[in-house]
Amino acid sequence: MAADTHGSNPSTIEHRFMSMSYSDEDCAAAIRGESLPKALGLYVTQLCVFRGIRHHHGFGTALRGIPGHPEFSRALNARDIMSNFIPEMSDPDEFPYCIWHPDVAAEEIYRQLVRRYPHLRYHVGRACAVAGYIDLYRELDLLPDPCIAEEARDHAQNANSKRIFDEIMGQPLRWTVMDDYTRSVNLHNPTPAPYGLNADTAVASSLGWKQDFERPAPGSRFDDGYQPTHPLNPPSYFNITEDHGIGEPLDDEDLHVYDQPATKESAMSDLLWNPLPHHLPEGNKDLLILMAAFYGNIDRYTRLRRPIFLQAEPGCIIRGIYHNTLFARWYSQQPAATESRFARAITARFIMCNDLSRVSTTTPPEELPYLIWYPTLAHEATYAELARRNPATVPAVARAAVVADYTHLWDSLLQRLVPQEALFAEAKASPNAHYLTSLRRRCVELDLPDLEATAAASGDDYFAGSGRPLESSATEMPAVVHAGSVGWDMGGPYDGYRADVGMVELWACAEEDMRAAAGEDVVSVVGVYEGMGMGAEEGVGERWRRRRAEGLRGRGGGGGGRGKGEG
Repeated sequence: MAADTHGSNPSTIEHRFMSMSYSDEDCAAAIRGESLPKALGLYVTQLCVFRGIRHHHGFGTALRGIPGHPEFSRALNARDIMSNFIPEMSDPDEFPYCIWHPDVAAEEIYRQLVRRYPHLRYHVGRACAVAGYIDLYRELDLLPDPCIAEEARDHAQNANSKRIFDEIMGQPLRWTVMDDYTRSVNLHNPTPAPYGLNADTAVASSLGWKQDFERPAPGSRFDDGYQPTHPLNPPSYFNITEDHGIGEPLDDEDLHVYDQPATKESAMSDLLWNPLPHHLPEGNKDLLILMAAFYGNIDRYTRLRRPIFLQAEPGCIIRGIYHNTLFARWYSQQPAATESRFARAITARFIMCNDLSRVSTTTPPEELPYLIWYPTLAHEATYAELARRNPATVPAVARAAVVADYTHLWDSLLQRLVPQEALFAEAKASPNAHYLTSLRRRCVELDLPDLEATAAASGDDYFAGSGRPLESSATEMPAVVHAGSVGWDMGGPYDGYRADVGMVELWACAEEDMRAAAGEDVVSVVGVYEGMGMGAEEGVGERWRRRRAEGLRGRGGGGGGRGKGEG
């Protein structure tokens, strides 16, 4: 049993929550269950204490009942239960959710727990799925719950856990009672599960993942000084242990959840190109979510999405909106459509379909898109009315006029136009010299600097009209793909967003032999093709392995493994 080494005077403990100081040593000691930090004001420090409490019985007991911080009592109560003690609990905020990780209690302890606290029967049922306590599970007489089913499947190597799984799946209907996203149990109004098993459970085998701690600072994984927000943090949709998996990594091989393959035995990855089954297989569905959003697949995305966005998800949604009008129409009815980043994309898609219902003289500038000519050109009359209806759209309409070669529209806008570098770059790429000539003349009229000279270096990403594609292909392929294989960044062509799935698409097309050849590294297909030619009878993977063995590995593809389009 761990022991606290600092004083337990309540006033002293409460004072620690006022301090925002940080110490690596204090965090490490808390995780090990050795001592409480001298300052508890930072969330990262609190996470370390939660971890220490959950993994070391007897640690942190001075934090029980601290006003305004029931989360510590929850952690202590969870640890007590898993250590075969039934704590006194009365405040609803002090009842824990997860009482099965990192340990399970004895079956009789869980039985007594339910007798004393009947509303914990589904929590206990979940523990039964982990431990294989089939007799107790049957005594509980629970509705067949998808979370318990997925947990039992995760422990199917235990014969009794497998029996629990089979009993649940043998029922004609499953009911949504437990919710791992909100750590809640709906005892009074359970609803039929809208799908089969849907990979919406933080199964116990996924809870061994760890992320290390660090000092909160701008740009760090705790960059707001409170919540972990960095893309390499665990996805925030699951936190059933309330410690975000904080820990001391054993070595550099510890993976973030965000980086883990989306598959167990490739079953989940196979669904990238196959219809979704009624019951999803074991694994992480994040990559499926991103790809469904990227392609604007309404049915898949509606089923798969989580209540919180993945890191690359907004960019994928925006790309899906741009390329799928029906997805845009559907998303316009979603709550998130009021956010300016999505509103711009939806409006752009509607404009390119010659519908201006979303634009008026009072439309806020932050909801007006710039990219309104790709992947579809609107009619000239639509662009003309757009510029008349809201003058803030003139730069975008002028750019569209160059791409579409609408000279009459261009000439009508010229006196309202202030030349920009991006517009110069597009005009220089156009086969019609009229646009460049008139831009030069306009610069002279306005006494502007030489924008033409700097246009090529402007870093503009919008060259759809001049033969330079907005999206590119990948030339390097890993052995497995996951959510982290989807590139994303701000400042991309889709009104400030970009999502890059080239690596996933290459992986989906490639032979199994080629994927296996990647091993722990990546295969450079340019190196394979250029170094050996396409005429050899041996397989591509065989050629790659032979080339690697000969020490002739090549790296192909520019832009971080992306083949760039040429204008």
